[in-house]
Amino acid sequence: MCKRCDSMCRRAAIILLGVVLCIFPCLFSPRAGAQSGDVDWSTPVNLFPPYEIGGTGPQNIVADSSGAAHLFWGYTYTDGPFQEGYIYYARWDGVSWSEPLDILYSPEGRCAAGPLCIVDPKTGVLHLMWIGEKIGRQDPRTYYSRAHASDAGSVHAWTPPVVFPYIPYEASDPFFTIDQDGIWHVIYTQETGDHWTIYYIKSTDGGHNWSEPSPVEYETPVSTQIIHKSMQIDGRGRLHTTWAEYAIGGRNLFYARSLDGGQTWTPPLEVASGYYQSLEIAITDQNTIHLLWNGSAGDRGRYHQWSSDGGETWSAPVRFMHTSGYAGGPSTVLDSAGILHLATTTGGAGIALSTYWNGTNWAEPRQIVYGDYTEHAKLAITEGNRLIVCGIGRTKGYDEFNAIWCATGRTSAPFVPPKPLPTPAPTPTLPPTLTTVPTQTPTATPQSNPGVSSIDTTPYPDDTVRTNPWHQLMAGILPVTLVIAVVIFTRVARHRRNW
Repeated sequence: MCKRCDSMCRRAAIILLGVVLCIFPCLFSPRAGAQSGDVDWSTPVNLFPPYEIGGTGPQNIVADSSGAAHLFWGYTYTDGPFQEGYIYYARWDGVSWSEPLDILYSPEGRCAAGPLCIVDPKTGVLHLMWIGEKIGRQDPRTYYSRAHASDAGSVHAWTPPVVFPYIPYEASDPFFTIDQDGIWHVIYTQETGDHWTIYYIKSTDGGHNWSEPSPVEYETPVSTQIIHKSMQIDGRGRLHTTWAEYAIGGRNLFYARSLDGGQTWTPPLEVASGYYQSLEIAITDQNTIHLLWNGSAGDRGRYHQWSSDGGETWSAPVRFMHTSGYAGGPSTVLDSAGILHLATTTGGAGIALSTYWNGTNWAEPRQIVYGDYTEHAKLAITEGNRLIVCGIGRTKGYDEFNAIWCATGRTSAPFVPPKPLPTPAPTPTLPPTLTTVPTQTPTATPQSNPGVSSIDTTPYPDDTVRTNPWHQLMAGILPVTLVIAVVIFTRVARHRRNW
């Protein structure tokens, strides 16, 4: 009888240990089933010490082929009627950050805000744009400068700031990008009569000659503000662009694409209507296009919609995070394994979060622990698997953002060896600013997004990061299981000694 009990106890113990071994990797794996996207973030470091005077604007970070990352942000000092705006720069060399340096200024006593930097893959040149406004947000201008990536840390390497020279002087809010073939793409807004028109132009020779402007959207009344324009080019050469229209009573988001190199555009698709902001585009392969945006007020959350046929048809929009507030738009990068990573911040709690898309759904968000309130988290990627995230911070008791922080992390995606930058070439003279007003061409009526009404916009009471309930259940079961297994083994051992 004792032998039989001994055998039964051993079997029970083996079964319990088997359960423990099965549960253990599931519990302690942050996101079971899709490990290649997991990132263990370093402790964020402050690159720009908190200042007591002036304010720090949203930053922009971009990586080049050599494995370096270039970070830009604006800092504006204001004292009564006096104002000075500067663009600051820091470089990640693969190991550490350089000391921040004020490389550019805004002319005529304007602020320096919203820098946007693009790397030309053919030349290694950094093209930088930013917004300069006079006190009271008056008389905005878009300024432009450029320098080779290898010399970006030198003040003298940057061309003197000028009003962005590739669009008409009276135009506003341009968005500029360069594709892998070295083609320059620009969209901008211009008032034509009693409405705004979004125009597109391109250059195939580094900005010397430009195509005729083609209208993307022209029916927006001047009482509506058009902002947050964005553009991406997929592997088949299709152009995808987004923008936001702000009017009293709502903020609507739109998408359009071109199949003929920007000559004509599809009717605008209304992606979301309500209180939504900052519609961004991410492309994961030749045909898969992602739209990501923020909800605020009653439409709080982070939203996602995707197309697997180059933008011809779209999934229904889904809310994949229940965070609130604008707090800067979603920022995405693609690693060498094809995993799409995203960083965002919450408006209420002021925390930074990261997640990734595994091709089917979004992983559980992971917090990037920064000590103070933060917004505008932006991502870059180097070496195929090193993620870099940077944000702006606001120290306690201070009304304006006054710090810049960054953190890094590796994924399990393959390492991609850095490549040398192209050899610097003489910087050509900038062309004079365009003054011609393009001819208006009618476009089709905007289309509504049939999936918008299906979004679950039920408000959530807080901005906490929600964890998988199975993880909590397993956390309660595992200790009990281990205790039972230890007890059984102890009893078996004692029984065998006495037997």
